[in-house]
Amino acid sequence: MSGAYIVGMPNIAPAPTQLSDLDLIATVARLVARESEATADLIAALAEFDARQLYLGDGCASLFVYCTKRLRLSESAAYHRITAARAVRRFPLILDRLREGALTLTAVGLLAPHLTDANHRSVLDEARHQGKRVIEEIVAHLHPRPDVAASVRKLPTRRASAQEHAAVAQLPPALPAGAARAPAGLLSTALRPGTSRATPADPEGHAPRSSPDQAGGRPSGCASHARPRTIPADVRRSVWARDDGQCTYGGASGRCTERGFLEFHHRVPFAAGGTSTVENVALLCHAHNAMLARQDFPVALEAVVPVETMREGARHTRSTSSGAS
Repeated sequence: MSGAYIVGMPNIAPAPTQLSDLDLIATVARLVARESEATADLIAALAEFDARQLYLGDGCASLFVYCTKRLRLSESAAYHRITAARAVRRFPLILDRLREGALTLTAVGLLAPHLTDANHRSVLDEARHQGKRVIEEIVAHLHPRPDVAASVRKLPTRRASAQEHAAVAQLPPALPAGAARAPAGLLSTALRPGTSRATPADPEGHAPRSSPDQAGGRPSGCASHARPRTIPADVRRSVWARDDGQCTYGGASGRCTERGFLEFHHRVPFAAGGTSTVENVALLCHAHNAMLARQDFPVALEAVVPVETMREGARHTRSTSSGAS
């Protein structure tokens, strides 16, 4: 009998090849239901994982990096699960639809950008057990696109007839070589309004360049601050070479691998007396720089930008030249 087991021995499920037709049909249905429940459980866990930003402590700049580097999910699988997790935080009803198998991750990804507090329940009900094509039609009704504007197309060039060629051949010859012509530079200067004869525009039409002392209207003798906040260029180059153009945050599973959106971070915060030296400056990605800034200045940053807003992905204004901390 399929599914039978010996008392005292672990219940080892029989191989599919050993099942009867009816048992195999029941097994497939049971496994699909189990997969839907497991997917819903994973989405719920990822939603809370994202809310706590636990990926930062593991040396990952984003939840996407954590899913692909640590969990070994494919980029497509990570994208669909993260999209669903963030949609579930806004509309928990999605989780129930996923658990019962009424919605797929693909459907959630298509619908999520167009859901609101007012329409999400009716839209999710309309999308129950529907395929991708029907979901796309629902999205089209929710967010219709304007008609394509009329365009002007250039007509093909008409080829001249034999009579037209003959008429051109009877025209007078062109000006002989050496005939008087208007000087090109004089003509260009005269046609450019606002250009004087004393300072003509160059042949390329560029405006005269200003000297570094004139740029921005700052006087050349302006004294700098006693402790400048701007990181000198030579310090930036040295820090970039030392850190190999990569975030230096070390997490539980190793160093952060982020090489984009890097910022110069003061290990001893500038506000606490830190200097812009090679020893005190390091490369951090935006996510880890913001995390350390919240740790150093939790009250000040929360008053400017709420932590929940930053968790939702809002980028806090900061200077990449001096670091935020």
